Amino acid sequence: MQQDVQEGALWHAVLISFRKDASPAARHEIYSRYQTIAKECGGRAAGILLWKVEGNFDLRKGDHLLEIAVFESKEALEAFRTHPKHKEFTDILREVADWRLGDIPCDASDFEGDEFKRTGPRHCSLGHIKGRVDIIDPDGEVPMYEIEEQGGYSWGCPHPLHTH
Repeated sequence: MQQDVQEGALWHAVLISFRKDASPAARHEIYSRYQTIAKECGGRAAGILLWKVEGNFDLRKGDHLLEIAVFESKEALEAFRTHPKHKEFTDILREVADWRLGDIPCDASDFEGDEFKRTGPRHCSLGHIKGRVDIIDPDGEVPMYEIEEQGGYSWGCPHPLHTH
């Protein structure tokens, strides 16, 4: 299911799986290049608010590296994807690995300065995790409680205990 991306920041996650024939030298080169690619593509000035790539602790599914990034906008993510240094990098990566990726919205105000400020997911007064209303109830048929607006989205709790 592909969704239209509204204005605002985006989480960007990539799981990289090296192929069995990828040499230790090739794996090291990919890891090393990953450490500098965000800066080479413009860094914070280009809208890359957060960048982290490390070895995955859980190798059960064969994903060796995990990239987590936050881009200030869809446009910043697209500029990164089309940057010549990123294209050069993915051409090298394509030779030794496969990858899966995903992008989801987040609130850019959480990334002011150099520190991640959000302490956890949104919760209702009963302690349930709130969800985006447009995803949980796209047809408006489920009662939602304690709705709040944040980051251009409505967040609410569908738990029936709110009626008691």
